[in-house]
Amino acid sequence: MAMTPNTAADSAAATSPHRFQGLEDGAVGLRADVLDLYGSLQKLGLLEHVAELDIKGLTVIPPEKVASPELIERLRTAVLDVLARRHGVQASRQDNLEGEYNSMPFGKLMSYLLLEDAAFQDMLMNPALQAIASYRLGKNCCLSSVQAAVKSRGGPALALHTDELYVAPPYSQYTTGTNLTVALTDYSAEDGPTIFVPGSHKLRRQPVGNEGYDQIERVEARAGSLIVWDGALWHGSQPRRSEGLRLSVIYYLMRPHMRVQEDYQAEVSAEVLARHPPRFAAMLGKTINLGWKHQGPRLDGADTLVGSSPYC
Repeated sequence: MAMTPNTAADSAAATSPHRFQGLEDGAVGLRADVLDLYGSLQKLGLLEHVAELDIKGLTVIPPEKVASPELIERLRTAVLDVLARRHGVQASRQDNLEGEYNSMPFGKLMSYLLLEDAAFQDMLMNPALQAIASYRLGKNCCLSSVQAAVKSRGGPALALHTDELYVAPPYSQYTTGTNLTVALTDYSAEDGPTIFVPGSHKLRRQPVGNEGYDQIERVEARAGSLIVWDGALWHGSQPRRSEGLRLSVIYYLMRPHMRVQEDYQAEVSAEVLARHPPRFAAMLGKTINLGWKHQGPRLDGADTLVGSSPYC
């Protein structure tokens, strides 16, 4: 059914004494936000993934909808380069590694990666990642952390849990955090896959005991896929039985009122900020008007969200 704008409502809104000066007609507001977001999701072929994410709590966006093979290869190289720089381990995807790599459920987990390589920044600004994160968390969502997991053959399983570790149940009706994992190698039943309980995010709490194990699904994804799940979803992982390394980069995004896991504000350079659109700085919390000292909050309106709809 065709829909037309409510011109009477438009006229009333345009002349309302409650409109804020400096905001152009049509530039902000619920309808503009919703239509912009819907258009982005539709253009990127993500509407079916939004539905799956809402219903099941997890969706796998295939490589052809995510990023170029070149960016995925840059991410693989960056992860292995960080492994070499920080830990002195020269490795390839075909290697089997001992120690943390096959004794911990995550494998080797490396944190605070955003500024280690431009590839991590470029993936953060990827259109598919940005669109589905904005849908799930609002257009003012922020980056909480960028981590990489290097998982070798063997190791224990990771028990079912949610990512809302510091949140008392019942969780908010609004999703407060979302995991967006870039699979840099294939995920299959043999590769130490992520497991999850479909629909468990709607329970808004942690699982208790062995709850949910009789209902798990395994995540299967090709290298280059973006695996997205709600922070309230019950999920875990199984041991890796394949040769070689499973590599992934994990972006955790959240609503701006939540405390970040990794704080990049003091470390990010002007050069890095200049390389990206303003949204990049906003994702690092640069536009959040909180944390003031004796001078009090900024009142210049540059970072206010009044008159817009961050929860669309």
